[in-house]
Amino acid sequence: YTAHQIVKVEAVGRRFYKDQPDQEGRHFDGHVWQKESYDHIVRSPEALFRIEQYIERHSEYDQGEWEKRRDAASTAIQAQARQAIVQEAVKPLHEPELRQLLVELKKKNEITIDHVSQDQVIEAGFSQDALDRARGLVQSFEAFLEEHKDEITALQVLYSRPYAQRLTFEAVRELAEAIEKPPYLWNESQLWQAYAALEKSKVRGAGGKRILTDLVSLVRFAMHQENELVPFPERVNANFRVWLGEQEEAGRQFTEEQRRWLEMIRDHIAGSLGIEMDDFELSPFAQAGGLGKVVQLFGADLRPVLDDLARTLVA
Repeated sequence: YTAHQIVKVEAVGRRFYKDQPDQEGRHFDGHVWQKESYDHIVRSPEALFRIEQYIERHSEYDQGEWEKRRDAASTAIQAQARQAIVQEAVKPLHEPELRQLLVELKKKNEITIDHVSQDQVIEAGFSQDALDRARGLVQSFEAFLEEHKDEITALQVLYSRPYAQRLTFEAVRELAEAIEKPPYLWNESQLWQAYAALEKSKVRGAGGKRILTDLVSLVRFAMHQENELVPFPERVNANFRVWLGEQEEAGRQFTEEQRRWLEMIRDHIAGSLGIEMDDFELSPFAQAGGLGKVVQLFGADLRPVLDDLARTLVA
């Protein structure tokens, strides 16, 4: 209503004052409201470019002011997006249990290295504190085995003599995950070093790198099924030599190429506790010819040989 009345009053005024400008030197063009564009969703980089060009051409600010405002807006948007990403990333840290676990893991793995002082070897061996910690760890581990021998599949197999079923890699991994959880936070290397500190003469390979299947050797030694703690691949290799001797005594001879494949199968079993036909498509078998080559070499004897090796080498 007001806008229409203004136009009428202004028209009457122009008849008397003959298009005189107002105090700011502007002439009334008959429009009360400034022209307004409609809201528009930007759907492509090209559309955005056209809009930016329009604003630059029609802005009441000079080019420098426009660029400053555009950069400020862009920085604000980036900061807001960055803050949103950070907030999303730290959500898990809101859980007290996770924060406590991180503190425990840091203490467990933290090592302080002095690059300035030069150490001198005063005495080689384990300190009394280290021996006490090792003894506590070993006792806790053996108590864990006894407590869970009826619950964890790998322990059920290892406690039964002869084995009620074949030990699998999945079962050993389940055991490894159980001892790695709080409150234990154990791994094969820690347990191996603890036994080495207490019974050095009975432990081999204390300085070597541990693999998951070494846990089998640890459990057998902790259960007093074996008198020595030997890396699992070494035990598998010893069983392999015995198996080869038995095959030769039975009158079976292997060619040099067959022996190379048997050694690759031995190494695979040492790390995986078994072997399947699909495994021959993996390294290192694939590089030597894969499933087709091993079938060609062993023929119908392949499956019986694999079953016999998987059973004998892990025993």
